[in-house]
Amino acid sequence: MEHTQRDLHKKHGLQSDDYDAWAPPSTGYVGHFPVRDEKQYSERRRIVNSVYSMSTVLESERSIIDRCTRLFCEKMHHFAQQGSVIDLDLWVNMYV
Repeated sequence: MEHTQRDLHKKHGLQSDDYDAWAPPSTGYVGHFPVRDEKQYSERRRIVNSVYSMSTVLESERSIIDRCTRLFCEKMHHFAQQGSVIDLDLWVNMYV
């Protein structure tokens, strides 16, 4: 897959005009991702690359999942203590 993407970038350029929609309006700053210059893109990508490493994502997910699970259980406990009638489908969907 990676080779296919690189081949397409070589053939058609880094990104199409469609990426202009992601640029902030009238600031003069293109942002990290919609930039089309290969060198600028590489430099900006290196800044955020470590944030998206598999180990960082897994570590963050564990922390976030644990926190969300705790909060969900606390809310359910609170509703149970109050004898509240809730839309469980809504709460489970928000949890997921």
